[in-house]
Amino acid sequence: MRIKLFPKFALIMILISVIPLSIIGLRMIDLNRIGLQGAILELHINLVSSLAEKIDDYITNLNSKLIQVIRSLEMREMGWAERQTVLQSLLEANPDIINISVADQEGNELLKVYNPDLEKEPELINRAEEPLFQEVKAKRQTQISPLSYREDLPRLEVAYLLGERYFLFTNFSLEKLKQKILNTRIGKTGYAYLVDKEGKIIIHPEKEKIFSSAKNVPLVSEAISRQVLGSREFKDESGEEIIGAYSPVKNLTWAVIIQQAKKEAYSSVLQMQKQAQIWILILVIIAGVAAFFLASNLTRPIIALIRGAEKVALGDFGVKVNVQTRDELRQLADTFNFMTEKLKEYADMQIDKILTEKTKTETIVFSIADGIIFTDHKGKIQLVNPQAENIFRLPKGGWEDKTIWDYLSPTLGKEIFDLINQPEKSFFKEVALPLTEEQKKYFEVRGKLIYTPKGEEFGLLTVFHDVTLEKEIERMKDDFTHSITHDLRNPLTSIRSLIKFLSGETSGPLNEKQKKMLKTMEIASYQLLTLINNILDVAKMETGGMPFELSLVNLKEIAEKVLRIEEPLLKGKNLSLEFILVNEIPPINADVQLIERLFGNLIGNAIKFTPENGKIWVKIEDLPERIQVEVVDGGPGIPEEYLEKIFDKFQQLERAKGGTGLGLTICKYITEAHGGKIWVESKLGEGSKFIFWLPKTQTQIAAHLNGGSPKR
Repeated sequence: MRIKLFPKFALIMILISVIPLSIIGLRMIDLNRIGLQGAILELHINLVSSLAEKIDDYITNLNSKLIQVIRSLEMREMGWAERQTVLQSLLEANPDIINISVADQEGNELLKVYNPDLEKEPELINRAEEPLFQEVKAKRQTQISPLSYREDLPRLEVAYLLGERYFLFTNFSLEKLKQKILNTRIGKTGYAYLVDKEGKIIIHPEKEKIFSSAKNVPLVSEAISRQVLGSREFKDESGEEIIGAYSPVKNLTWAVIIQQAKKEAYSSVLQMQKQAQIWILILVIIAGVAAFFLASNLTRPIIALIRGAEKVALGDFGVKVNVQTRDELRQLADTFNFMTEKLKEYADMQIDKILTEKTKTETIVFSIADGIIFTDHKGKIQLVNPQAENIFRLPKGGWEDKTIWDYLSPTLGKEIFDLINQPEKSFFKEVALPLTEEQKKYFEVRGKLIYTPKGEEFGLLTVFHDVTLEKEIERMKDDFTHSITHDLRNPLTSIRSLIKFLSGETSGPLNEKQKKMLKTMEIASYQLLTLINNILDVAKMETGGMPFELSLVNLKEIAEKVLRIEEPLLKGKNLSLEFILVNEIPPINADVQLIERLFGNLIGNAIKFTPENGKIWVKIEDLPERIQVEVVDGGPGIPEEYLEKIFDKFQQLERAKGGTGLGLTICKYITEAHGGKIWVESKLGEGSKFIFWLPKTQTQIAAHLNGGSPKR
């Protein structure tokens, strides 16, 4: 049965407008609900994580201070009066400590200091029967007692070893942590509490619940069993739905819990969902009515256009459609009539136009100075201009139905093969093609896949740009620079020897002004000699002439040596240094002098660019197949456009003061010669992080340093 255009069009318009609107609206409601619920759970997780971190930081801070005091007491023999003074100083500096006592092997307290604000004057007691004393004596390591209350004050006692003969007992007040937990509220029903590793509540807004077991609460049971950060929903004993989060307190194997009534937490979500549903219903009704009237206005002129289109499809380009409406449909009919006129003109001139465009394209391709090769998706050559024929010595017209791999080197052929098989990529490569045994030509090769306007793969365009002249000019410039610097070094060495001779007053006494002038000359000549040596070293590294001696070296020891050398500069700018060893660093095969130079350049740059009173980080980490080093400064940072070329020769930023622009180039050569890699990560205003890694096992060092196998 054939359905008329109007009811069909009306039905389709209604369905097109109503169904997507309904689906998108309901989906958006669901997504917003999930997003808001996720945000609420994330709020709980952030709060509970923050509380757990504060407790961990608090315990860690107190523990580190006590360990420092214990080490100071163990370093040398001290009298009891002096020990009491040290412990009293610690107690006064930490008002959360209730008391500190020292006991002997029999549990007798020999010394005790206390905080009068938290405890009245205590007495010396015997701890022999206390479980905490028995545990620390038996296990010979730090022990922590369960949390207890005295006069509503939460207490935690920790026992430490003090040498081989004594024990140190410290009583902490956790009142501040208790208040932080009790003051953490979310809405009217949300609160936080603390449980121990057995699931027993130790801090809670409701005092009667303290020391009661909460293991039957799903949040608590998950927290003490998993000891990770998490969240979940559950029902309490009364059947009310609850949401909450938990986080472990790792130092004490406790857990912080935050929970809130689900109805209160998600109240805004439910209200938003209800309002959105009402608006979607209103919009669906409006869209349906509008679609119905639109269908009735469109059907009449559309039928006329359909009939006209049928005639055009049969090749009758002289057909005209007459529509009298005063809207876009009339404009559509006029456009249709204009289109038929243009189609008639186009049909007459299309063949000539195609031939003209083909001639233009061939003129451009065959007159361009670069070599061009166009292949299909299987690598078969479709087009070669004369320049490419000359480059690869292709026969005139003899390359039809042959593949590009028949004429390219294996390396370049692999690049093109990979590009054809990975259409989303392109490549740029610099290659050298031999003309004779002693002469080469250099080309920049760019490859890009070409697609038709419909998005179908058309073929691969490869362009060969001759850069031989640029390479030759660059080589001549380098040869000239190396020749000049080499010729300057000998007379400069003589000048420095003469300065040293004059400074020694061998030829006669000098006044202060003359000494100052000679000192300035010595510094300037040293800087110039350093520049010359750096240029010559770079030249040696590029040509493989740098001496290279491998031996087993430890990067940690080299870093420490360089830091000792640079210590005066650190102190001169009042810089703080953090030396981080992530794990044990094994020795590797490397040239110790070159590695020292690598560390020296990077650490020297960090000191140079970090402002006074700043901080520098040096981090060494043992990874599965390599050792990685990071040198981080607090300087002004490096612009993004300089991150790649900062390691090129003579590259310096405007912020650099002095220097030759070769230090980082030398670092790059040294790293790559050892089979490693170096790079920089930086943002303006956030400092810079220079990172390099060296392999643990090496059987071959890069040939550009020594032209062969390294000396063992």
